[in-house]
Amino acid sequence: MKYLVQAYAGSGGKQYPYNKPNFCPHCGLAVDAATEFKNIGNYYYAAFYTCTYSECRKMFFCAYLLRGDRMDLLFMYPREPPAGIAPEIRALSARFVDLYAQSFDAEQSGNFDLAACGYRNAVEALVKDYAITHKGVAADENLTQKTLQGCIMDYLDGLDAAIAAFMVKELGNAATHYPQCGEPFDFVEQKVYLELFLQYITGKLKILNVKANLPSKHLQRFEKREQAAPALGEDAQ
Repeated sequence: MKYLVQAYAGSGGKQYPYNKPNFCPHCGLAVDAATEFKNIGNYYYAAFYTCTYSECRKMFFCAYLLRGDRMDLLFMYPREPPAGIAPEIRALSARFVDLYAQSFDAEQSGNFDLAACGYRNAVEALVKDYAITHKGVAADENLTQKTLQGCIMDYLDGLDAAIAAFMVKELGNAATHYPQCGEPFDFVEQKVYLELFLQYITGKLKILNVKANLPSKHLQRFEKREQAAPALGEDAQ
């Protein structure tokens, strides 16, 4: 398990070292969470943490076993998010992070059909959360019932991003439908398109975060240059 720092907890008048998470598994941000230790029987302990990020403040916990002169970490709940998910994506879509983690678990267990379906569903959650946060789309029944294909067409600006998301969807659908038609789905290929799509979304979110804090004079100059630029394939006058 990653993102751990050494701390100390007391028991029976003694201090024992233990590994404390320095991130929140809910929001994915680095925090110095408050800790409350409780003995839950014999040599087992539960540590309850509260995220210090003001917009999260959720609880999580770890189970420890006292062995000799230290407390060994057994597990954390919720589990550690898979590496490679950018903080910007974690902050945007908790649903995506959860679905991605479940799909990652299935992949690691060799259940590639389940993983392929899960990654496809994770992309749908991410695109819809992106639409709500950055496209002004209402989080209502219309969005809930909107297909992933429709979301890709309506909410993704970049052609490359739309194609990558489309391929994750298509390959995920191929793993879902019975019987499978045409060529068998390629899980490795789906993961390639998934990573390409996540790279695009991460870059887009980084730019949007910068844009939100740009001085208005700079933003206006950039927008004027964008409006004046010729369209792709159009001859410059």
